[in-house]
Amino acid sequence: MTHAALVNGVVFWLVAVMTVLLVMFIYAVITTPPQDAAPAEPPALEHSALEWTTPASARPAQRPPGSRLPGWRDRAARRHRLSGPA
Repeated sequence: MTHAALVNGVVFWLVAVMTVLLVMFIYAVITTPPQDAAPAEPPALEHSALEWTTPASARPAQRPPGSRLPGWRDRAARRHRLSGPA
């Protein structure tokens, strides 16, 4: 059996299985009763859920003003400085 024949067989069965799965999905969507379907509107949030805040110990530490994270220029300068003479 040649490679092309094997690939044709695999493609055929892949398309056949995907078609069966599509038909099963469409059948399940059509036959699902309306009361079992997901609600169309999002659930209402409780008032207490809107007021919830994280404790101060769980928040990330704040950087002092004026400090900055090292950027790509700092890394490039450090790499160039560490590489030595070329």
